[in-house]
Amino acid sequence: MKTLKIIGKSLLLTISVVCFIISPAAFTPAVYLSFAFMLIAGVMGYYGDIKFSISILCLSSIAIALSPITELMFESKTTIIVASTTIIIGYVGLMLGVIKLKQHGSIT
Repeated sequence: MKTLKIIGKSLLLTISVVCFIISPAAFTPAVYLSFAFMLIAGVMGYYGDIKFSISILCLSSIAIALSPITELMFESKTTIIVASTTIIIGYVGLMLGVIKLKQHGSIT
């Protein structure tokens, strides 16, 4: 089970790096995957995998910021709401995970 978890995390990190590399080329699926990875990173951060969550959030945030598609996506109100919701879930999940670990004494 531990090996499967490591393989899954490695695959997610590899796909996130690929999205980071190709998102400035206006490749729309890479930007959508970056938003999805922000959600996954928030959930992983909430459950205590802080280092993995920070790395995925960092790569996804930079990929979204560098993409020229992002300007076109924010023309309607629904895409602004969806995009901001995914970003909020990602970062709040990470913050709640850090708070939980700090209360348990795992982080000093």
